[in-house]
Amino acid sequence: MEPRDINLYPDTVKRFRICQCCGIPLDRGRKKYCSSSCKEEFVFRLKWFNNLLRAVNARYATFFFNEQILGLNILPYSSEDVYSFFYNRTPGKRPIYDMEKMLFLLGEIWWDKLKNYGNRDAACRGVLKQAKTHIFNKNILIPKEKISLVGVSKHLGCLKINRLDLIASEDPYAFVKRAFRKSILKYHPDMGGDEKTFIKIYNSYQNVIKWLKHPRYASTRGVPGQWCFEAGKTNWYAPL
Repeated sequence: MEPRDINLYPDTVKRFRICQCCGIPLDRGRKKYCSSSCKEEFVFRLKWFNNLLRAVNARYATFFFNEQILGLNILPYSSEDVYSFFYNRTPGKRPIYDMEKMLFLLGEIWWDKLKNYGNRDAACRGVLKQAKTHIFNKNILIPKEKISLVGVSKHLGCLKINRLDLIASEDPYAFVKRAFRKSILKYHPDMGGDEKTFIKIYNSYQNVIKWLKHPRYASTRGVPGQWCFEAGKTNWYAPL
């Protein structure tokens, strides 16, 4: 399972505007996946790894791919080290084609060790010995919470407001007003700015102020750029 170029692993599926399940370039308007069927097939294959991850006592695991390799990272309950497995992709094939082969290879190692030693712990150690360590910090595998502001993102962008700065602000109304004033100084028609841009900024300001009266949030759990498994869960978290 030696990759062609191990230095390629940081090029995760979120780095470019590509489908997070097959890697093809996305059409304008599609945010994460080229189609619902592509996602369904990919997630179905991911769940095939669940039994193996439980067998090696994985607390967390992440999966990623790029044009050259597939990567599976495992953090067992009994270790502070991350165990990383890499598998070369077949040129011209979608990731799901090689995911099946990768799982079959790891599964064979598990069953071979279990048959020879009759011990699940020995089988677990036999699989983990095939991995590389000290490539990823364990914190990278631990899921994070991402807070989204529902229905107001485009207006924040217009006002050049970072959502995290707004969430952390002690006085969000004053924070938004400062951002608005900064923008109108640049785009106000009396200051030589563009009238259409000024109107757009003003409308965004009104929408954000209205949103602040009844704010709506959405929480997403996962790992940036990689699919994530958490012990006790069946479904994988999609990349943040």
